[in-house]
Amino acid sequence: MVMASCEKVPGGGDGAAASMNVRISFPRSASDTRAESTTASTKDVAIESITVFIFDAEGNAALGNATTFELSDFVDKTENVYELNPTNRIQTVAGPKHVYVGINLPSALVNASTESVLIEKASTAGLEGETSLAMLSGVATPNLVAQTSDEESEATPNENIVATEVKRLVSKISVTMGEDDEFDVGEDTEDVGLYTVTPDLFAVGGTATTFYPVERIGTGMLQTPGDPVDATEPVFRPINGKGTEAKDLDAFYVPEHAAKGNFSQANLTYALIRAEVKFTKWASIDLNAQITLTDGPLGPGDMVYVTRVGDNTYFSKFIDAKNIREAFMLDTSATTTYEADEEGKLYTYYHIFPNGDELDMYTIRRNQFLDIKVTGAKGLGRATVTPPDEVLVETTYLEVSVDVLAWDYKAINHILGE
Repeated sequence: MVMASCEKVPGGGDGAAASMNVRISFPRSASDTRAESTTASTKDVAIESITVFIFDAEGNAALGNATTFELSDFVDKTENVYELNPTNRIQTVAGPKHVYVGINLPSALVNASTESVLIEKASTAGLEGETSLAMLSGVATPNLVAQTSDEESEATPNENIVATEVKRLVSKISVTMGEDDEFDVGEDTEDVGLYTVTPDLFAVGGTATTFYPVERIGTGMLQTPGDPVDATEPVFRPINGKGTEAKDLDAFYVPEHAAKGNFSQANLTYALIRAEVKFTKWASIDLNAQITLTDGPLGPGDMVYVTRVGDNTYFSKFIDAKNIREAFMLDTSATTTYEADEEGKLYTYYHIFPNGDELDMYTIRRNQFLDIKVTGAKGLGRATVTPPDEVLVETTYLEVSVDVLAWDYKAINHILGE
């Protein structure tokens, strides 16, 4: 028998018995055709288990804590809102409580015996399963009242019906092509050679070896936790084709980063886009500082030196790049070194940082779905996957309110190199 601490509670004596019901907003099943299915994949909305956590005001487990249900134990009230069947009401004790609801939680969270343990373990580690995603609500703080009977026919007091909203613990980023698959940059003239940029792969990464994962839930507020994760090794996937439906987009589940406390640009998530670069002419310079363009093949392992002079971009051999810099009094940073791969292909990499307004820069929040649409190119990215030392605002971030249960899908148009 679980004994409650002695405290006077509304409607009853010390530790008086109470039954509690929960009303939850969360995504519908994968077979549903309404709002959620327009942006969510089967994995996004699969509901395998629902766990209700009940802690006392001091954060210790109360009677009925960590009770786990199946979706069939709930009844559909309204769109995206479910209520625990009255026959499954949780038996607990009256008094102030902290209540959380989790979906598809790993065992480390399901077995949380205190509120602090649940909060600390609510990170992205292990939260992406094979068939579903973990979700967790914010804290609800009901003051449960005692009941004179636990008969099933007795209605649950309104004070004992806890309403909460469950959100995914990760965000989601995809990259999609716009109207065109490749982009011409520059002008094909005697003085400046044309080059094309063809995006083909994308990944996600972080600007540091470790960065902070999901929003942490404590005292009713959402805060960035202190347990970092490693996310610096990009794994590439093909960029989604034009017109792909949101629910079918290939995407990455990523940790959030929220601009709170000591947040800095040292811990940022970015989308990384790889694009093949093809140029038409090699550039060389004579003693009179005249640049000439000549045809020439690009072979496996060839080194290419890209020099930017104003709006013009030149591809040259090393000695020519050095002379071009000196002729235009440019410093060494004006030239970037590229190396063709074993197939003689040249690639550039664009780091896209979603950003918000001045008070909420670079924020990615849990339960958010960002689709970056590539609409053009105005220049080259970087020669390697390594992110820049200084983060530049490259995209228009649309700040959102995470208060709905479908993925909060936002499309971001972007011109590469802008």
